[in-house]
Amino acid sequence: MRTDIKEVIRVKMRNNEKINMAKLARQYNCDYRTVKAFMNRDPNYQRKKRKIPKVTDGLESVIEDKYINHCAPAIEIYKVLKNNYGYKGSYSTIKRFTHSLKNKKVDEVTIHFETAPGKQCQIDCKERLRLINKYGEVFTVDIFLAILGYSRLKFIKLTTDKTQKTLFRCLGELFRYLDGVPKELLFDNMRTVVDRSRTQFDKPIYNDKLVSFSKDAGFIPKSCVAFMPRTKGKVETLARIVNRLKAYNNEFETFEDLERIVDKLKEDINNEVHSITAQKPSDRYLKEKEYLNPMCNLDILEAYYSDKVIKRKVPKDCLITYQRNRYSIPPQYVGKEVSLILDKDTLHIYYNQNIIAAHNISNRPINYQKDHYVEILKRSLDNDDLIEKICEENLEMFGRL
Repeated sequence: MRTDIKEVIRVKMRNNEKINMAKLARQYNCDYRTVKAFMNRDPNYQRKKRKIPKVTDGLESVIEDKYINHCAPAIEIYKVLKNNYGYKGSYSTIKRFTHSLKNKKVDEVTIHFETAPGKQCQIDCKERLRLINKYGEVFTVDIFLAILGYSRLKFIKLTTDKTQKTLFRCLGELFRYLDGVPKELLFDNMRTVVDRSRTQFDKPIYNDKLVSFSKDAGFIPKSCVAFMPRTKGKVETLARIVNRLKAYNNEFETFEDLERIVDKLKEDINNEVHSITAQKPSDRYLKEKEYLNPMCNLDILEAYYSDKVIKRKVPKDCLITYQRNRYSIPPQYVGKEVSLILDKDTLHIYYNQNIIAAHNISNRPINYQKDHYVEILKRSLDNDDLIEKICEENLEMFGRL
């Protein structure tokens, strides 16, 4: 559009000047009819801009809702649009669109650090994540997160609570997924792990049951400094990646659907090239796997979180084993199969549905009840005074172990 001619004509008409069309055509090096066309046109006329169709047409509200209201990242919005809305464009288009919706932020300065293969796995929990199904039903879930320090292989598990049993169950499934055990696990200062948090001045005090579990599993528990999440930055990054799940709001129906989405997300991110290592975590894990500790006995770990009854055959020393420690049984049950049920911190032992012993869970390797020990001694000694003396001396020694 010749805006120069248009402006000259507009000014002359406003000033009621006579317009010489031939002169203007020579002056602006154009055809006489061009000047005439501008004279006959409405001076306020604006040429309509041609609308170029975009691959995001009709999807703008969906993208904005998932990005602004649900904080979903561009990569997962792209996948949802492609799978559920017939989107034919590229990921970079969605990335540019979402980039136009956010304000640029300057992150804190941070530093990357690397760990040796098989050395460390960082553990965290994404708490109280709200997801909404197709029918508007709200699912409030927790997500167990784990990431190997060297390969960046991730493990994600959908849970409905944050109890210690759930933590142990997730760790057992993590070891099964890895087919091995990392040398150390770095936890947040969660109550299911520590009784006193680690600070810059104090060492942490770990929960007794967590210590027992770690010994059976074969890893060393570590905790990060309280209020310094960057000391476990890899799993903190994973926690942000899990925000991809927010793109599936209004896209699933049942809890089982959500579990399948989580499993698919786990496989997707383990097969995406990592920005730091420039390799897929799944490929890099093949090297790290060689350095993991051997797979532990998962049946032993199951006793920490399973509600099922545990069976034991009573040996001749009348001591049954539970979580590596041994507890006494009356001698008349030697050779018989007894049932073990844990209720809070008390181990109840049954025979034919009758309770025959109860022990407080202990860290001592051998735990005799005095009446059990006396009954055992009576089977080989007749002197009550000698039995009493031996009983007191030996029980005192067992208490020092």
